[in-house]
Amino acid sequence: MGGRHETPCPAPDCGRVIRQPSTGRRRTYCSTACRVRAHRHARSTGRAETVA
Repeated sequence: MGGRHETPCPAPDCGRVIRQPSTGRRRTYCSTACRVRAHRHARSTGRAETVA
């Protein structure tokens, strides 16, 4: 990973590096597809968070 503004994507089976912006909100996933994949994986394993 080269700099302090880079983090790995937490989605299953994704090894991409996310370049974080220097200002503003930090990105969690590298793409919408990875965000959806992570959500579906969490739902299938029973680890989904519920918001009440």
